[in-house]
Amino acid sequence: GYIDTSQKPFPTTYGSPTAPVNLGSGGWHAGGGGAVYLAVSGPATVEGTIAARGGKSAGPWSAGAGGSIYLSADSLAGSGALDAGGGDGGSGGGGGGGGRVAVVLATGTDFGSVTNRARGGSSDVMLPGAAGTVYLQKAGQSAGAGTLIIDNGGLLTVGQVWTGNSSNAVDYTAFSQIVVTNKGNLAIFPADTFDLAAAPLATHNRDDTTLTIVHPAGVTFPSPTLTVSGYTLALFTNTTISANVTIASGGRLSHPANMSTNLPSFTPRLDLTVNGDLTVAAGGEINADGKGYVVGQGPGPGVGAGNPQGGTHGGRGGWRNAFVSVTNGGYGSFLAPGTFGSGGGHNPVSTNWGLGGGAVKLTVSGLTTVDGRISARGQRAWDYTSAAGGSIYVRTGQLAGSGVIDAAGASTGNWGPGGGGRIAVVLTNSDSFGSVAMRACGGRTDDDANNCGAAGTVYTETLSQGPGKGLVVIDNTNQVSKAGVSTDLPSGS
Repeated sequence: GYIDTSQKPFPTTYGSPTAPVNLGSGGWHAGGGGAVYLAVSGPATVEGTIAARGGKSAGPWSAGAGGSIYLSADSLAGSGALDAGGGDGGSGGGGGGGGRVAVVLATGTDFGSVTNRARGGSSDVMLPGAAGTVYLQKAGQSAGAGTLIIDNGGLLTVGQVWTGNSSNAVDYTAFSQIVVTNKGNLAIFPADTFDLAAAPLATHNRDDTTLTIVHPAGVTFPSPTLTVSGYTLALFTNTTISANVTIASGGRLSHPANMSTNLPSFTPRLDLTVNGDLTVAAGGEINADGKGYVVGQGPGPGVGAGNPQGGTHGGRGGWRNAFVSVTNGGYGSFLAPGTFGSGGGHNPVSTNWGLGGGAVKLTVSGLTTVDGRISARGQRAWDYTSAAGGSIYVRTGQLAGSGVIDAAGASTGNWGPGGGGRIAVVLTNSDSFGSVAMRACGGRTDDDANNCGAAGTVYTETLSQGPGKGLVVIDNTNQVSKAGVSTDLPSGS
């Protein structure tokens, strides 16, 4: 995990998942885990602990990463533990990333009751490290064809903090099973090989299992239909899928959160082209809520003016107190939106973070059916000012369904609510939007009904209307804003 905005968005992950020997990297004032290599000619029994954990920070610093544990033996028994977890971060520091554990058995077919751990370290500022890897190979399996486990022990990482190997290519089709669980997030890098049609990915649920495609170069998508069910599929960059795509009930399509101000060419967003039909089933979602700008990590051009104001995007954020002067107006295109929502005006600490909505662009050649939800809402900051909604831009042949497209700003307790984001839906072969609801309203203030964020924009365009001649709707769902908290239509957009 990291907290400094100077951290590059792609921290280098390294080492072999099947035969690890590398040391863990150090944090700030905390060392990484060491390396343990055990080649046993007979059976191995582990009742105690074999550890190569990252160092824990003793002060307000970041922790060290876990190291490596490699154990080969005829068989394995016992109820002990192999632990290459990341160290826990101190007050204000990120947790260390998990290391690597591998157990290879020559004659054994089970691993006893031994616990194998490589989770990331915890953090009191919500910046835990990502899980490392656990590899288990039993008798009868060829080298490298065992089970790969990514288990982060329930610790949710933020932004581009994931598990992978950015320094060496990995062929994920070689494993007999890939288990991603307990907030694990497996990242597929450009040189990797991953087949979504054949890879033995064991899914759990969309909150516990995330597969992030950093670049689709080595990814094979199934045909005729890619179905996302029981996990979150996160896309980092422009991706084209020449097949139908279905986000089933319990499935989620998303993008990683923006957590760095540098290297803007690597800024994540969901930009998906579907050469076929797209279906978001009831209970399924395309979700970029809280994936945009955040104060302290690149607050965005519409960051709230000081503590009282919520984030701005299509609509301006509301104020906690009597109206002062609104310093940041709306931004982004209302015809073809693609910008993030901005964070609120308070520097975040702990659970008070309020991230702006992310950015979703969907280009669909056929029919888009939305019975679930497509959203890029701002995130509520429970104690301070909340964030603005993001962007949703859909270009599709036809649209049907009775779901919702939502880029609303976030509500707040008694501080400033976020402004609404921007939505545009362009039909290239139809004049009907079905029964799909669209909203980009501002957030509300729980204790002041007259202090809401301003609405963002919803632009709809049919085949008959033609390019740029559609309808712009500014609808704040009967919520009242203070004077000066308004909706902006930037010129030339």
